Amino acid sequence: MAHKRSSWTGAEPLQTFFDAAPCGLLSAASNGVVLAVNDTFLSWTGYERESLIGSRHFDELLTLPSRMYFETHYWPLLHIQGFVHEVALDLRRSNGSVLPALVSACGTHQADGTIGGLRYVVLAAEDRRAYERELLLERRNSEQAVKAKADFLAMFAHEIRNPLCAVVLEAEFLEREAEARGDSSVKQLRESLDRVLKLLNNMLDISKLDAGKVSLQKTEFEIGDVVRAVVHSLHPLAQARHLPLTMRVDSKLHRRVIGDPFKLDQALTNLVGNAIKFTEAGSVTVGADTIALRDDCVRVRFGVADTGIGIPPARQNKIFDEYEQADPTIGQRFGGTGLGLAIARKLVELQGGRLHLVSEPGRGSTFSFDLNFEPA
Repeated sequence: MAHKRSSWTGAEPLQTFFDAAPCGLLSAASNGVVLAVNDTFLSWTGYERESLIGSRHFDELLTLPSRMYFETHYWPLLHIQGFVHEVALDLRRSNGSVLPALVSACGTHQADGTIGGLRYVVLAAEDRRAYERELLLERRNSEQAVKAKADFLAMFAHEIRNPLCAVVLEAEFLEREAEARGDSSVKQLRESLDRVLKLLNNMLDISKLDAGKVSLQKTEFEIGDVVRAVVHSLHPLAQARHLPLTMRVDSKLHRRVIGDPFKLDQALTNLVGNAIKFTEAGSVTVGADTIALRDDCVRVRFGVADTGIGIPPARQNKIFDEYEQADPTIGQRFGGTGLGLAIARKLVELQGGRLHLVSEPGRGSTFSFDLNFEPA
């Protein structure tokens, strides 16, 4: 079945389209005299069509500062390159008020290469500027809220961490005495206090990272030393769960580099501790491999692999968020608050990397990230 083809051959539909366009449209002669203007521009500015066509130059409709810029920069650039895109200029309405606008222009070229005519597109910038002001205000409010949160948590941690540490030490002393008597009741108290202290430290870390109060240091160190230190510090935790904790460091990395070993240690510690916590059987492996080795850069891929519970695909994009876990029941089964991975992600990003995850439920997870270091 043949379809009837519609055609826009008449002048009236094109004129209607020109007048009803959602932007101001003007055409002008090569000397800038207005030859045509659409209804949208007239409604924005309040001018009569007869007062503009054939008698006014476009730059005469601008405020004095914008007209000076137009004559010294806009007009010469338009004639040199034949177009100008979205320059902020202020138009003077017929009642004297100002219309902020973004003005684009292009020239129609004649056979000899000279400009034979000009076309202007005017976009009202009032809504855009108001939107930008709102965004700026919201950003300032958000930054102030984050700073207030960080300041509060810092004060809270300062006030409570020292007495809490004293209570933990006292609980450890009581635990040793109780174990000598064959009493294990104090052990639960000490473990609960440890969890509270860890939560407090995590909250303080995440608030500092969110507030941008954590900066990178430049120190000379060996990557293998950092990995070994992480494995050594977490070996008792893995041993208590009867899990082999192994490390693998590329032989090319037995050289010193410049970076922040403390942030690297903290990120790996969070990832390895998380892997041990969610692995009931199997093993946990920490690796560091050379990706690129140049005179000016050492690029290393770090990985933490476990044979734990794994993470469902639907939750893999969310577990790096604060207070998020792979399953609502995980906190009850394994403990934790969902801050460890969020802190690790922020620490990796602070060092210029990005944390990646490959996981399969029931078979384990692998977290990895690449970092660049300067050769020492």
